[in-house]
Amino acid sequence: MADDDTFVLSGKDVSRLDEMLEWFENAGRYGRPLYRRAQLPNAAADRRGTGKFAEDMASTDASVDVDNITTIYGPPLVESSTDTQEVFNPAGWEASDNDICRFEFNRSSSHFEFYSIHNTDLDKRYTGLLTGTMSTGTASISVDNIATITGPDLVDSSTDTQTVFNTHGWEGDNNATFRFEWNQATSQFEFYAGDCPST
Repeated sequence: MADDDTFVLSGKDVSRLDEMLEWFENAGRYGRPLYRRAQLPNAAADRRGTGKFAEDMASTDASVDVDNITTIYGPPLVESSTDTQEVFNPAGWEASDNDICRFEFNRSSSHFEFYSIHNTDLDKRYTGLLTGTMSTGTASISVDNIATITGPDLVDSSTDTQTVFNTHGWEGDNNATFRFEWNQATSQFEFYAGDCPST
């Protein structure tokens, strides 16, 4: 390095460096960018955030507000957890208030859009004990001692019960351990695994 801050790269092609410097000096208006815009700091093409729904979202909703926002990539979107960001729903997804979501800026549409939703209404799984003997003809039965596998807590006490449907026609002993989940299509809890009867 010389005193005048110049330097020499022996045997190196510096034309690419010259192009890059010109591109930055012209604020990106140079003929052909050297890098994807998403690789540049705070680029509009790569702004991602995560948050919670501030309201329910129906499949027909064009957009809803999201709060409790945390930046995944790009500049901060909000100053407070109570601030909201409008996010669009082009895929026609459904979600409930406080469901967790991820969203990103779509440069083509010039607004934020959802790309991932953890919908607790569609992901509720639990384990519990049968409150009686279940036969192949039992349409549904109560379950107690319920513990959460995934989703929101279902009960407040181990003595609280939940009706679960026996759609597979399984058998089970009293106090047998079974697992059940919410079926959005039928709007009911159904067994998906359980202990085989002892006899």
